[in-house]
Amino acid sequence: MSFSIVKRAFAVAMLAVSSSVVMAIPYTDVGSVDTFIASAKLANSGDGTVESWVESVLGDVDLTFSGDDKIDGYASWQAVSGDPAGTDLWALEFDEAYDYFIVKTGNLKVTDHTTFLYRNLGEMLYGVIDLKNFGADFEIKLGKISHTNPYSAPASVPEPGSLGLLMAGALGLVAARRLARKA
Repeated sequence: MSFSIVKRAFAVAMLAVSSSVVMAIPYTDVGSVDTFIASAKLANSGDGTVESWVESVLGDVDLTFSGDDKIDGYASWQAVSGDPAGTDLWALEFDEAYDYFIVKTGNLKVTDHTTFLYRNLGEMLYGVIDLKNFGADFEIKLGKISHTNPYSAPASVPEPGSLGLLMAGALGLVAARRLARKA
């Protein structure tokens, strides 16, 4: 009877261990490493301060900021498998496609900067960073990530003049083709 209890306890322990193992995301699923744009040490790390800094770095880009999109801590980041040699890639899955994201860190001891801005590339549902080349060519530990904020840029809408010019060009091509057929 005690052997049966030991077998059940072992089975429960194995199930608990196997369910806590996180599988790495394949590199092909996350696209590519996102582009580091800038970093800063911000006196006040509130959302308004971060928003102002991001807009000052990007210039004319009108971003959509939402505190609801903030992802706390580092637990949601997943290792990336099959990544290029010499990298330590980690990906964060977003609930929708975002154009930019910031990574806030604690005290890194390799820089006094704590806010890092990235442009999302490749697969827009993932933010992908390289811990061995984090920001300005230095290495960090995953546990130093405080939170991540993704931001969206509005879809670019062509100006009416540009559309008119495009339409005139298309009509010119059609007219030229018809004249060529008649000749």
